[in-house]
Amino acid sequence: MLVGVFSFALSFSSLADLAARTVWPDKLAWLWPVIIDGTIVLATMALVAFSAYPEQGRARRYFWTLLTIGAAVSVTGNGVHAMLPNGRLPEQPLGSWGAAAVACVPPLALVLVTHGLSILWRFTPYEHLDETAQRQDQAMALAAERVERWDAVAAEIHERGQLTTYPTAKIADALRLLHDTQPPLALRQIGQQLDLRHDAVARIRDAAKAVLDEQAGPPK
Repeated sequence: MLVGVFSFALSFSSLADLAARTVWPDKLAWLWPVIIDGTIVLATMALVAFSAYPEQGRARRYFWTLLTIGAAVSVTGNGVHAMLPNGRLPEQPLGSWGAAAVACVPPLALVLVTHGLSILWRFTPYEHLDETAQRQDQAMALAAERVERWDAVAAEIHERGQLTTYPTAKIADALRLLHDTQPPLALRQIGQQLDLRHDAVARIRDAAKAVLDEQAGPPK
């Protein structure tokens, strides 16, 4: 912000003095640099604002043209002002063209810094997620999806009037042990964990297979 303010101040001073020495009296000379450099600031902010809207191509072209013209006038005006004789300054050691090159720095800095400030104003930082955390989140999401799947299959088995003597939660637990355990468990091991007979676990397996086959549809 300080670089932008200082650049504007130096460019303003040169353009105001140029206007006062060529066209307008002192009381109105300050309006010319406000118009020129103000146009640069406006066009730069507009370009950043419209950058998020691809359909606004015509508006962006207009403001690019405005920015180009404003920057060209400002740079040229500062350069010309530096080349004019000035009795208040000692003889220029760099010559007229060297003085013009130095004088062109503030308007160029004003364009670049204003554009940079506009970009920074719109920038929203975000945290990069750790890869390990991402994998953990994905694993948790997959586990939650499997839990919901087996709960839904168990509910469907009950809706069909099958295995109604067993709670839905126990049927879902049996399905998770049947399908999501590696290495696979024997029916007797699953029955021991859930306090079920191994033949009951087999019936749960067969009932779930019928539901899953029906959900999958006929083979193609």
